[in-house]
Amino acid sequence: MRIGIGSRDYYSVYDYEEGFKKIKSHGYDCVDYGDISNIDSDLYNLAGEEYCAFFKKVRESAEKSGIEIWQMHSVWPTVNFDKTEADRQKTTEYFIRQIEAAHYLDCGYFVLHPFMPFGYDVEGDYSFTFDANVDLLQKLIPYAEKWNVTLCVENLPFPNNPVSKVSEVKRLVHTVNHPRVKVCLDTGHANIFSSDIAADVRLLGDDLAALHVHDNSGWCDAHKIPYSGTIKWDEFLTALGEIGFNGCLNLESSIPIKMPEPYREEMRLSLAKLTREMVNKIK
Repeated sequence: MRIGIGSRDYYSVYDYEEGFKKIKSHGYDCVDYGDISNIDSDLYNLAGEEYCAFFKKVRESAEKSGIEIWQMHSVWPTVNFDKTEADRQKTTEYFIRQIEAAHYLDCGYFVLHPFMPFGYDVEGDYSFTFDANVDLLQKLIPYAEKWNVTLCVENLPFPNNPVSKVSEVKRLVHTVNHPRVKVCLDTGHANIFSSDIAADVRLLGDDLAALHVHDNSGWCDAHKIPYSGTIKWDEFLTALGEIGFNGCLNLESSIPIKMPEPYREEMRLSLAKLTREMVNKIK
């Protein structure tokens, strides 16, 4: 199984060449490309052939470094953009542009943050939120098919939000019922709802296509290093083996920015080694 990490932990938008080299030197196989999740990025000023050429150049740089762009982040946070029908249409257009970018990056998995029409952590109208996300996925499927990309709906960390729990994300995916629509399991988000992440893995089964791996204490989305919170990691890894998951164990853990060098670099190296050891435990 591959191991990967988020690109934003290693470089900013335009210094990706050195970033990919460092990611590879640390022992990773893949990257979760996050450079296009911010709609204020200059990348959104690109269009047509210029847009295509930029992402093809990024892909070539990754390939040259021996790194696979396995998955990528969508727009975040959608809560700023999806409170009205016009807002949701605009966000959908951002998603479509990003799916096209995934194609140029030769990236197979597009991690999708669900619509939050009533805000981050507001109950709102459950049925409305659920139906809005069904409609979103149905609109995106033709583009996923066109660009050969799998949409992976991510579970959220907000207890009062209708589409946050792993079970509800699974229900959403099954309601849409299309082979191009799967789930990205965020372990830290799931841990806010349940202390049994292994059960979440088994519940998802074949619907699980991507991972965001990080730890926390069970009440805050802290993006801690595995084994530094309350997640039972060995049970999680056993469950991945049971369902036959063979994708990428992708980290979304963060080394503290304030950590001085060279200790920050040493922690990065240790984190990569830990991730490889985790993969080696999967039977």
